Amino acid sequence: MTLKEYLRVKNCSANAFAALIGVTPESVRRYRRGVRQPRAEIVARIFRASDGAVTPQDWYEGLMGNLRVDGRRPAARSAR
Repeated sequence: MTLKEYLRVKNCSANAFAALIGVTPESVRRYRRGVRQPRAEIVARIFRASDGAVTPQDWYEGLMGNLRVDGRRPAARSAR
């Protein structure tokens, strides 16, 4: 589950979640939008605060989801 999904399902604000994990609300907003990847320590805090719903693997999948095995982004498909 992504952080965005978790916050939506739990109806939790960035301010409230930030207080739980010890970061600024703006950091949570950036993590939620995928603008910034949290450090490993913060990923662990998010995992604990979400009772395991947002896992370290979820961050990895979000980061690597659009890459091929060789590390390149897939070519854009032409419109038909």
